[in-house]
Amino acid sequence: MEKDILNNNLKYVIVPINNKDIVSIQYKFLFGFNNEFKGINNFTHLLEHLMAFYFNYKQCTVKKIKNLLYKKNFKSNAFTSQNNMTIWIDCYHKDVNFFLNLLSRTLYKLCITQKNLDMSKQNVINELKLNEDLELYNGINKYVYKRNKVDFSEGVKDVSKCNLQMINDFYKNIMSSDMIIGIACNKKNINYNKKLIIKYFSKKFTTNKNKYPAKLKIHYLTKNTIFKIYKPIKSVKINIVIPLDILFYSKEYWELKIALNYLFNFNRGPFYAKLRNEKKIIYSINYNFEFNKDSSKTLLIIKTGCEKEDLNKFFKLFYNIFNKIKISNKDFLLMKKNLIFSTKYNYMNNIGDCLGFNMGNYLYNINISYKQSINNLEKAQCNKDIVKKIKKNKHFIFLLNKDYKKI
Repeated sequence: MEKDILNNNLKYVIVPINNKDIVSIQYKFLFGFNNEFKGINNFTHLLEHLMAFYFNYKQCTVKKIKNLLYKKNFKSNAFTSQNNMTIWIDCYHKDVNFFLNLLSRTLYKLCITQKNLDMSKQNVINELKLNEDLELYNGINKYVYKRNKVDFSEGVKDVSKCNLQMINDFYKNIMSSDMIIGIACNKKNINYNKKLIIKYFSKKFTTNKNKYPAKLKIHYLTKNTIFKIYKPIKSVKINIVIPLDILFYSKEYWELKIALNYLFNFNRGPFYAKLRNEKKIIYSINYNFEFNKDSSKTLLIIKTGCEKEDLNKFFKLFYNIFNKIKISNKDFLLMKKNLIFSTKYNYMNNIGDCLGFNMGNYLYNINISYKQSINNLEKAQCNKDIVKKIKKNKHFIFLLNKDYKKI
């Protein structure tokens, strides 16, 4: 892997892959929803929409952009997460020069007209109103991170009143955050793509001093706490949020992930066996991690749902299983083999996953290579202490239902 920092502090990573034709390009800003607060809620999201169109000083309208890209074969999109905003392009190697040039023009000379801004604002507002998980993240912001005025309604308000001056000022601040560009390409083309990166991305950015740092501070509970949040649905959505302190890709991380894969496995897991197959009070139950740059702010989020009349029964059964977790060595080994396969498969067969892994490690200073990560996974053992650690952590319970009043 080739990696370095340009004179303007832009990091770059070039990852060798076997594919001779296809190239993956990603550009990341280390700035996401967690950096936002009252007045700039969803401004990163708004900027993402403007960049995803590749508006630039040469092509400053949707029509011009579409005419430019119409004959190219590629895939492209952008997304904003809690920690970063990413633009990605998958294309043929013969078109790398074209797309890096276009991306560079967009970044250095983003063309924000009133028409482009109005269109992007409406798209973001519509997306916010259609998102079904906003209530959960509103609750996490308010009760876990103690961030007031960072929610759906404030996001709609802030985006609605955003003007050209505000978004341009915000953009200049974004450009002073950590940034990284990554390319996954055939090893024969590494030097060629390195020269293109230097050619198009060594320019000095016009920035303001970054005044939007993330200010997350987890509120640690002394007892498990339930928050009832309004959502216009008949059933009850249940989200159990457990703060963890765990290093990404470490041996302990993989041991935890294997244990969770067993607990929430559809075929053999105890939660499905008891809550769905036997008692028939849930349809599905799963988990995901919400990672932050600071590992102590990682959240384990368990998601499920049931009918309102089954809620008490659900919690009684859930905690009965949760507090008596036991994983046999046979089940642990089976889950481990499945995880090794899926991890290697995704890394080797998905260029974007391969590139994203290496860029994330570099950007977040995670000094664990893919090889080390796999070694940690292969060394993982059935760790009873890691299961006890989950059970000991006090956690937040968010219940979403139309009959609950807002807190």
